[in-house]
Amino acid sequence: MGFRDGITARRLRNRLPKVAGRRGTASMVLGLVGLIGGIPSCCGGAVLPFAICSTLAWSLGQSELRMYRALGAVGAEESQARTGYVLGVIGTVLASIGMIGWIVYIMFIVGAVVIGSMGQSRILLFTEF
Repeated sequence: MGFRDGITARRLRNRLPKVAGRRGTASMVLGLVGLIGGIPSCCGGAVLPFAICSTLAWSLGQSELRMYRALGAVGAEESQARTGYVLGVIGTVLASIGMIGWIVYIMFIVGAVVIGSMGQSRILLFTEF
């Protein structure tokens, strides 16, 4: 089974200590940042940076897990990648809920302003008679 660059699984398995673990650790760190920062930001306005961190954690963890699955490797690095993947998924879901909440909130405010301005003009029309 060959990969894109012509590297076989055996050669990649020999290089495993040099390559593996970097994206798994980055995925875990980004997942923690996205989750810990994203929980309070669901009620605040800074949802986007934590959503980006969580999405990156999800992507990096998934690609690292695919590499480990292809190589048949198991270890601490795989658990870090799996942890980053799960934290990225949870953080992305929380950030999505926060973004949807903010969109609904803004739509509610705009609707209240529009209805309020229409109500004032109707009151003025009725008081003129």
